[in-house]
Amino acid sequence: VNAVTAFAGSQDGQALIEKLGNTVSVPPNLRDCSFKIVPRNQYEEAKAVQKNFNAGNWDEGKGLAIPTLSPSDLLQDPAILSADFAKQHRISNSGTLRDFFAALVSKYEEAEGNESEFKRQEGGLIRYGDCIQLLHESTGTYVTVTKAQAAEKGSKRVEQIPDGNELSVFVVTPAFKTYTFGEPMSSGDLTVFMTRKKIDGREYCL
Repeated sequence: VNAVTAFAGSQDGQALIEKLGNTVSVPPNLRDCSFKIVPRNQYEEAKAVQKNFNAGNWDEGKGLAIPTLSPSDLLQDPAILSADFAKQHRISNSGTLRDFFAALVSKYEEAEGNESEFKRQEGGLIRYGDCIQLLHESTGTYVTVTKAQAAEKGSKRVEQIPDGNELSVFVVTPAFKTYTFGEPMSSGDLTVFMTRKKIDGREYCL
């Protein structure tokens, strides 16, 4: 085995890896093997929206989908958006619904901030200790460690999801003590991507 890895499963969100034989120098699906190291996104507001959504109280248990906001919606007061939504779906404009729309607007603002930060840092130097994310170039999804058990005992399943979440954030760590945090990462370095957020009290690495 020549240690060249080919990404498989890019279309179904399952991050699978296969090793190529000695006679193969380039993966047949080269584009699907390409990942970009990008600055970490913020997920606090997105997490708050998802938490409220999962609770199911914001829409009085009707199981409605999270509303999509237009650019003009983001210019309005969340209380007005909440009132319009309540009237449209015949539910009460409760404090819970108003809080949900306030968090939803903040989520969109957070996403805009993430995009601005991405553009600001794009092409910059990556140092050991930096928090990054791995963006799959052909699908625009983020490599994410899940809480689900993988086939190998003690491991977690890795998937690719749109937007990502807190478990999509990794700390760039040198594989050996040759380098220390703060030193620049170079092409060819043996590198470990460690989960920034612990799962069940443990850190996992790629």
